[in-house]
Amino acid sequence: MACTTSGEMTRTDARRQLRAAAAVPYLCMSLAAMGSAACVQQEAWSPATPSRSVTLTVRVKGRGNELPIQGALVEYNGTRSLTNESGELLASVAAGTETRVEVSAAGFESMTAAGVLSANERWTFYLFSRTESD
Repeated sequence: MACTTSGEMTRTDARRQLRAAAAVPYLCMSLAAMGSAACVQQEAWSPATPSRSVTLTVRVKGRGNELPIQGALVEYNGTRSLTNESGELLASVAAGTETRVEVSAAGFESMTAAGVLSANERWTFYLFSRTESD
C-alpha cells in the first residue's frame, strides 16, 4: 500500500487503506488539515509471545533476632516450597503480573505480601514469634 501526497483522500480510498492496514504494517491516515496523507508504522502484535520470568528471592527471618527461619513454608502462584538453611527460597515468577507470596512457619505468625515484578527482586519477611505477639 502506498501513501499519496496529493490532496485529500476520497472515502473509498480511505476505507480501502484502513482494510489493508490489517494485513500490512503501515497505516495511511488522511491529514485533512494539511491536505496530504502520512504513513505511520504499526508495531506487530503476537499473542504467542512467551512471558519473561524473573527471580524473586524470598528471605524469612525472625522479627527481633533476625535469625533465618529454615523450613518456612512459602506459597506463591499455586506453588508451595520450603526455605533452605539460610531461610531463603528462589522463585521464578512471570514479569509484569501480580505475585502474591504467603509465608508461614511453626511458632510464628504468617505474613502475606503482593507486588508486580519487572526485574529480579529480594523480599524479606520478618515473622513475629507467637510468644512475642501475646
